[in-house]
Amino acid sequence: MSAEIRPLRCLLFLLAALFVAGAWFGTAGNSFRSWGAVCWIASVALVWIALDGPTDLPPSRRLSAAAGVALLGILGVAAALRLADLAAAPPDMTSDHVEKLLDVQRILDGQHPVFMGSNGGREGLHFYTLAALAVVTGHGLDFELLKLGSAIVGVLGVGVAFWAGREIAGGSAAELTGLLAAALTAVSWWHVMLSRLGLRIVWAPLFVCLVAGFLARGLRSGRRRDFLAAGLALGLGLNAYQALRMLPVFVLAGWGLTLVLRPSGQRDSRASLRNIAVLALVAAAVCVPLARFAHDAPVVFWERVSGRIFDDVAPWPQGAGAVLRQLGVNAVRTAGMFHVRGDSAWITGDPAGAPALDRLTGALLLAGIVLLGTRIVRRRDPGDILVLTGFAVMLLPTALAVGRPIEVPSATRASGALPFVMFLAAAAGVRALLPLSRAAGPLAAAACVVLGLAYGLAANAREYFGNAMSAYRASTFPYREAGQLLAGFARAHGAPGNVFMVAAPHWWDHRAVGIESGDPRWDNGLLPESLSEGLAEKMGANAGTPRAFRPEAPLFFFVEPSETKTLAALSTRFSLGRARRIATSRRGRDVVVFRAERWEPPSGAEPLLGSTR
Repeated sequence: MSAEIRPLRCLLFLLAALFVAGAWFGTAGNSFRSWGAVCWIASVALVWIALDGPTDLPPSRRLSAAAGVALLGILGVAAALRLADLAAAPPDMTSDHVEKLLDVQRILDGQHPVFMGSNGGREGLHFYTLAALAVVTGHGLDFELLKLGSAIVGVLGVGVAFWAGREIAGGSAAELTGLLAAALTAVSWWHVMLSRLGLRIVWAPLFVCLVAGFLARGLRSGRRRDFLAAGLALGLGLNAYQALRMLPVFVLAGWGLTLVLRPSGQRDSRASLRNIAVLALVAAAVCVPLARFAHDAPVVFWERVSGRIFDDVAPWPQGAGAVLRQLGVNAVRTAGMFHVRGDSAWITGDPAGAPALDRLTGALLLAGIVLLGTRIVRRRDPGDILVLTGFAVMLLPTALAVGRPIEVPSATRASGALPFVMFLAAAAGVRALLPLSRAAGPLAAAACVVLGLAYGLAANAREYFGNAMSAYRASTFPYREAGQLLAGFARAHGAPGNVFMVAAPHWWDHRAVGIESGDPRWDNGLLPESLSEGLAEKMGANAGTPRAFRPEAPLFFFVEPSETKTLAALSTRFSLGRARRIATSRRGRDVVVFRAERWEPPSGAEPLLGSTR
């Protein structure tokens, strides 16, 4: 580095430090102030510029015409699997989805939190992306917006899987490896589920691909700019999903093993230390607002992670021996999720325990582990080292869930391992295809690829759209149907504030009904033990809003069919009321609606409604 540049670099570092301080103080109180956001963006840009080395762009890699056509076909299949008939699969939201939409609503209402503190705490990148999508498209806040957002990220993730697979593989087979990794990702029911789920989890494979791809390229070439890009991707990933908090462990482990295992003639320890420090500084600059929140509210920041590891559920009270045994059990279950039994939660898996991979991909994964293991001994290539390291490290978020062993394995917390799984399978596939191509010709090899992917597509589509969605429909509630009832009443009487939902154990989330009616701010949920107080509170809280109570209009109550005491209390209170059971499209998910033709003021000191419990 020339001497005349150093004063300028020092000045840039000083300015970057000032803007980092501005970002730290400008995001206090879990809020992006305008000046704090400007300082944050400026600090990241200044850190990048100050650390950037000479312009040493990597050599361009142009796609061959055949590869370009193949990639477009893969992306087309990926888009079809992720975007087709989003309304039907998955059909209805859960309370998790409700929390996400309410967070997006808060952003659109002018609040700008760094970290979403409700529902166990969630990183903010996904929610700001959804808010931007709602503004750009004019889409309302509903389940379709959530699914559209995650599906778009899923399709982008397939494209990034091609790029990462090519960068990690390197060499003459890089293009084919990238194409096969993208194709396996495109048809994977695991990735399709994440893409259509409407949650932020689908960001994990995308950011893992970016970090791994840039890191592999940087470790091979030593180019400063690749480490800068890896640091930027790492920082953004930490703002996307909590399982990606393992990404720094992956980066350090992969870098350290590469440094140790590479032949001595290819090592430059000082340059390597500078490059990993560059990566860390950029990632730290991106994470300043998140770090400020973690400093201000560490309990909230770590709530989801600590809940899975240190929950009061056994085996923690039983001592270290029990914990180690549970860790062993978790490790076995996690290792078996690809071939034996996968995630059995109905929202993210198949209660029947279907493995995360179809049989062909599962077989290729095992072959890929053996292949890369032996290849590391011979070649000690950074890409191979990173893949096996990432495969092990990114499974830790599910394997370490000692406090929630019933949730092991988890397809969501293991989502960071998905790109490495697909790369291992792709590497094994390429290793088998190259000799076949030389012996029988490229057309024979291409035919084998097409047949294998057709099998995978059929098996994975059957698993997701058949088995998994059948379990999902049987387990969720028909919120869309209830929302249509609420919307119909509001249109007929202009009184959405006259509609109420009485809570019951393990029953409907009234907020989801409001969202599906087209009114995310409808919040007329009542507790059965305090109907009188709750009704009076809602009538007062909604005054002066479009949900104001109108005494001249009918009243409408949603009640769980087995809540006979609630129905009796309503019948006693409203002499002109009647109850009607409405069958929904879901077996065992019927609802009783109680309609009172008008408001009947209580006489004397009579309470609005008596306690039902």
